[in-house]
Amino acid sequence: MRRVNILIIPYRGMRVISFNIPRYVLFILCFIFMFITGVGIWSAVGISKNIHEINRLAFLEHENETLKKKLLSIREKIKRTTACLDTLHRYENIVRFASSLTPLSEDVVKAGVGGQDIKEKTGIEEIDRILSQVDYLKRRYSIHSYYFQQEKRKVERTIEILKRTPSIKPAQGPFLSGFGYRIDPFTRRVRLHKGIDIDGPPGAPVVAAADGVVIFRGADAGYGLMVEIDHGYGVTTRYGHLSSIKVKLGERVKRGQIIGTIGNTGRSTGPHLHYEVRIGGEAVNPMYFIIKDSSVIN
Repeated sequence: MRRVNILIIPYRGMRVISFNIPRYVLFILCFIFMFITGVGIWSAVGISKNIHEINRLAFLEHENETLKKKLLSIREKIKRTTACLDTLHRYENIVRFASSLTPLSEDVVKAGVGGQDIKEKTGIEEIDRILSQVDYLKRRYSIHSYYFQQEKRKVERTIEILKRTPSIKPAQGPFLSGFGYRIDPFTRRVRLHKGIDIDGPPGAPVVAAADGVVIFRGADAGYGLMVEIDHGYGVTTRYGHLSSIKVKLGERVKRGQIIGTIGNTGRSTGPHLHYEVRIGGEAVNPMYFIIKDSSVIN
């Protein structure tokens, strides 16, 4: 039987140890060494993997708890947003009613779908539910935004009409003569008085009865110094017998803006303001357009 001689040479002067063993024993020892080394390496790798997996699971658990909290926060925000949109819908219908617009039905507001109540779910189902709810809220917002613009245009048009509608007394002082037929102080004949006369001292301010554009300023045989304002929508106003004019031709004026002063020019028997309102060129009673107790300048 072949044997293997093994020498152990110590460090610095110690006795050399020599022994021999059968070759198969050496193979067995080598095998055992390699086996133990392999098992050790395999165990180390397994332990490392387990530690990594434990850490990964801990991280995922933390992430899961964080996501749960975020989902809960999102659900609460969606609930609050839905409640706000419901309140907005109620107020919007009040505004639409006041603006003579048809109230929005629930079917229109919900864009043909019903809003879903958000219940406690987990995982993909919960995310899909939230995404569906967010999409629903987006549609509701788009619908409210569209109809709000419609209401805004209607209200703006109404405000513009109101601004251009004569509604205030253009001068301080008592009324001298009303609209209608009367005896002309110059000819002593019955004729139509196309406006109203307001008493006032010379130089007292005369203001525009509404927003508009000056389309005439100057002298007229009957009216004397006169200003005429076009308010749009076929409505014009005239201010006659003025002593001075404070606006230019083509100037845009606002309700309450001073446009002249009371005078005694033209066919007039004394200082006063002759005020007319015309619709489509036809004179109408200005008293229909004067709000009671309205101030001259507002």
